[in-house]
This record gives sequence, C-alpha cells and structure tokens, in this order.
Amino acid sequence: MSVSSPADVLPRTGSADRLLPGLFLATAFLSAALLFSVQPMFTKLVLPIVGGSAAVWSIAMVFFQAILLFGYGYAHLLTRFCPRRLVLPVHLGLALLAIAMLPVAIPVGWGAMPERYQPVWLLGLFLVAVGLPFFWLSANGPLLQAWYARSGRPDADQPYFLYSASNVGSFAALLSYPVVIEPFLRLGAQTGLWAGGFVVLAVLLAASGAAALHRGRGMAAEAPATPAETEVIDGRKRLSWVLLAFVPSGLLVSVTAHISTDIAAVPLLWV
Repeated sequence: MSVSSPADVLPRTGSADRLLPGLFLATAFLSAALLFSVQPMFTKLVLPIVGGSAAVWSIAMVFFQAILLFGYGYAHLLTRFCPRRLVLPVHLGLALLAIAMLPVAIPVGWGAMPERYQPVWLLGLFLVAVGLPFFWLSANGPLLQAWYARSGRPDADQPYFLYSASNVGSFAALLSYPVVIEPFLRLGAQTGLWAGGFVVLAVLLAASGAAALHRGRGMAAEAPATPAETEVIDGRKRLSWVLLAFVPSGLLVSVTAHISTDIAAVPLLWV
C-alpha cells in the first residue's frame, strides 16, 4: 500500500501554472479596453437623436461613473457573500445575458428626445442599450484580483499587478478610438468588433476564473493570517472618504461640460 506524499496532494505546477499570470493580464487588459472604448462609441452612436450638446456628454459621464460604482459593489458582494463554487457561474450567467443584448445599438422604439425630462430619458436610453454589458465589464477588474488572490500561487497575495494591465488597456482604448477607430471604422463595424471582443473576453474570463479557483481548491486550506495592529476606522472617517470622493468626480463632470460647451463635443474628451 503506497502512501501519498504532500507533493502528490498539491496540484502540479507546470506550464499551465506559469501561464496563469499571462492569462489574467490578457483578460484584465481586454476588459479595460472594452470598458473604456464603449463610452465614446455609444455616446457618438446616440448623437444623431440627442444632439451634441454639453448636457449629453455630462449625463453620459455621470451614467458611466454610476454604473462603474455599481459594478464594483456587485463584485464586492459576489466575492464576499456568494458561495465560492457559484461565483464564476453567476458572473458568466450575467455575461450571457449581456451577450444576448449585443451588438450595442439604439433600442427599437427610442425616437427623438422629448422636450421634457430629457436627462431622465437619456439615462434610460443608456441603461437599456448598454447598461448590462457595461455593468458586467465594470466588475471584472475587482473579480480578477480576488480570483488571483485565491489561486494558491506563491504571489497570490500580490494581485495588484493586474492594475497595470487594466491601466494599459484603458489608455490603449482611449488613445486609439479618436486616432484609429473613429476615423477608419463605421459605427456598425465598431459595434460588431466590440461585440466580438466581448465574447472573446467572456471566454478568457471563464478560463481565468476556472483555472484560478480550481487551483485554489486543490491547495491546502489557507492558514489564517496573523492579525496585525490596524487603525480602527470609524463611521466619521468613512463618511469623510465618501465626501472627498465626490470632489474629483464633480470636477470631472464640470470640466467635461465646460470643454464640450466652449471647445467641442467630441469623443476625444474621454482621453
């Protein structure tokens, strides 16, 4: 009768394990690129029916910031409260619903913007047309970091390098849209290409999540971290953080409104 050694119990670290960081980097890069490219693309798509006033661009900015915040909240709740075995299926199920809404387009029945309640109408248009895909993309960054942290790799406690991939993807999308994508591709081609990238991302994310979570399950149970002395964060400090966070967001919207009013309302603003 043979006795299993610890090496037999732990998952083997081979080429697949070495490829895991690259897989996560590619997924984070593509997710951020799609997240930021859809903002100028869809806003440009609705300009023929809503016009190019500064209010349109400001409302679009507010909408995308709000959905981004909701996506982060969803990722937090999913990671913290959802059973581990259900996290990936739930998120992929949401991806399938988003894919069913692609390619991004003006929904049937949305005609010219009404004279009254224009901001509400415009927010509703954005929500119906692109809300779910954008919401799903918004959650990917935090989820990828959480999954990598649970992968059981030696560097699992440092998933923050994925921020770099997200930042590079964001800048790549923002810089390429007004320089390469908008001048040379019609809107129909842009939305089709974006939809194809979304499907590819769903496959990459499924592979990333499955690989990391499967590897993490194969590892021995994590030892509880040694408690460190930390500062107690009271409600007053949390409230101050929330209030301070309003400052850059408010400045972003106000500067966008000023530029689009006095200079031009163009997708280059997102850069």
